[in-house]
Amino acid sequence: MLTETFVTAALADEAMGETANPTKRPTLPGYVMPSIEIIYYPEKPNLFDGFTVSGQAWGSELQGAFVYVTVAGVTRRAKIIDGLWTVTFEDDALPRHYSGHKEIVAQFRDNVGKVATTSVSVYVEDFIDSFVIVDNVHQIVGEGPQAELHISGELNLGTHLADRELTVCLVTDDDEAAVVAAGELTAGWQHGEWRAQIALDGVESGEYKVRALLTDGANAALTRAMCSTQVILL
Repeated sequence: MLTETFVTAALADEAMGETANPTKRPTLPGYVMPSIEIIYYPEKPNLFDGFTVSGQAWGSELQGAFVYVTVAGVTRRAKIIDGLWTVTFEDDALPRHYSGHKEIVAQFRDNVGKVATTSVSVYVEDFIDSFVIVDNVHQIVGEGPQAELHISGELNLGTHLADRELTVCLVTDDDEAAVVAAGELTAGWQHGEWRAQIALDGVESGEYKVRALLTDGANAALTRAMCSTQVILL
């Protein structure tokens, strides 16, 4: 893994080499200064899925040059071919709990030592879309005081970390204070699929919703919730 510090040091080493031997890479007649543009990038990358950043470079001395792209302190590189480049960040390349507004920075040095740099702003998501899913299919098991509502759902990639807690409950509406009954999770919910049983003792007939609330012990701001369609108890 390359870092911004590594890239800066590498470019500095190249510059020192050129200073020591100024005739090594002379500026040629008709020389065109380098420039770079980021053309394709994810506006909301997340910390778990891989992604690519692509762009174009210009200048008269690009042969063999590499572009370095940095996001959230992580750098990847790719060779410039016919003025075009694509850098790939693999799954889990970005550090965990590093979400928020960041910059994608791209830079390269041409064959005479001139550096071109550009950047774009993105928002790095700690979760991906549809963070917590509650299935629309549910089942009431048992009768009377022993009756239970059995409900299930999924946690998408990136949500089922060890420091995150899932709470499933029956609510009358979307108000946080409207909890009617709390559920008990089946062991192993962290692996992407969860099941819960909600005791219905004392719960009156009517229309309710199931709320699945995911909280993060390291960062309370990462709390996510998703409600299913209404559940009708007769």
